Amino acid sequence: MSEMLYNIDFSGRIIPGWDLDEVKANLTKLLKADENTIYKLFSGKRIVIKKNVDHQTALKINNVFKDAGADCMISPTQNCNPTAPPPLPAQSAPNQPVQNPAAAVEPSPAAVAEKPPAATGTGPSGFWYIVAVLLFLVPAIAGGITLFDTLDAYLSSETRLIVTGETDIQLDKPGTYILFYETAAHTKFNIANYQLGRDFDIELMDLATGEELALQPVEIPYTEDDGGTTLQAIAQIQFDTLGSYSATVLGEIPSGDGLLLRRFDLAEMVKGIAWAIVLFLLGFITAPVMGLVILIKRQKHKRKLLNASLSEDEENNWAMWAHISTFCSMLVPLGNFIGPIVIWQLKKNESEFVVDQAKEALNFQISLFIYMLISLVLIFIVIGIFLIIGLVLFGLIMVIVAGVKANEGEYYRYPMCLRLISQKKYPSR
Repeated sequence: MSEMLYNIDFSGRIIPGWDLDEVKANLTKLLKADENTIYKLFSGKRIVIKKNVDHQTALKINNVFKDAGADCMISPTQNCNPTAPPPLPAQSAPNQPVQNPAAAVEPSPAAVAEKPPAATGTGPSGFWYIVAVLLFLVPAIAGGITLFDTLDAYLSSETRLIVTGETDIQLDKPGTYILFYETAAHTKFNIANYQLGRDFDIELMDLATGEELALQPVEIPYTEDDGGTTLQAIAQIQFDTLGSYSATVLGEIPSGDGLLLRRFDLAEMVKGIAWAIVLFLLGFITAPVMGLVILIKRQKHKRKLLNASLSEDEENNWAMWAHISTFCSMLVPLGNFIGPIVIWQLKKNESEFVVDQAKEALNFQISLFIYMLISLVLIFIVIGIFLIIGLVLFGLIMVIVAGVKANEGEYYRYPMCLRLISQKKYPSR
């Protein structure tokens, strides 16, 4: 099985924030090079620093150069003849005449790690995307059915009482029932709180025993308003057994108003609604996470098979999207966290620059979240409202600025950022 080998190239690009003379001095010391060699390194042409090394060794050499302020590129040996990048600004040449670089500059020896095997297999198949869709649909449908059944069980227990007259009630489930006064929304002044007891009365009787049941005050004040009709809970009754009951309404109520009886089990309703919410969240969280994991694995496997490497422009574009992806929160819950994490995982073995910017974007969003929580507490003393508005505007502006700077190749650092996820301390411009 052939081994995947890499070249380390350098075209004179330095990490933003470093001084050019300082980087030259660091490389002179690191490589024990003379003035002519350093001039060649910064001539604007891509120079091969090290040829045919395994991936781990390439990363170690790259890190050594980054610590000196120089930004190298790692490319597979199959692509070792890239086009020359645009020349850097002119530098004063040394006294010696400049020769085209004929030999690679050798850095200090690095420990050679075990060589990784070449990429094989096909990676996760597209079938797993279908599984992710099912993980969304099944809990979503189950949650919808659970919510429908809970509401239907509440509404189907409704019995409308005859006013004035006697209504036979056949109970198929014991429990607490709520008596509602129904009126048009524009005539809420008719609600029984104002006229009940003065104009009419209600008598409830168990037909099996002849026992009269007493109306009790409602424990939970409850009102339903659908825009056209208002239901006001005026009393509750406890039915302990199944069977037949009668409700007799005495007196008159305003024309168009009515009375109805519904079974009301608060614990059962809360349980049903909570279970529906759990199912919805399961679908909305599990399916996207699984889809993202599949996407990341497929992309990583594809790059291994193609021996692809990122150009400087691709690195800059991915770094920009690491910041801009935080706007996903406008469409997807927690999208401002998911976006940078996805880019981080997609490019973690291809570009330290992209990973650094993805971590910076994630740290900034975590910081904004913490500041928002503090501002919510301060709402009670009014200042929190202004802080929230300020944080929203601040976050929008800084994300755009960060995206622009990252696209220019800068290791951008947000102000007021709590870096809870560790990063290398590359200086900002």
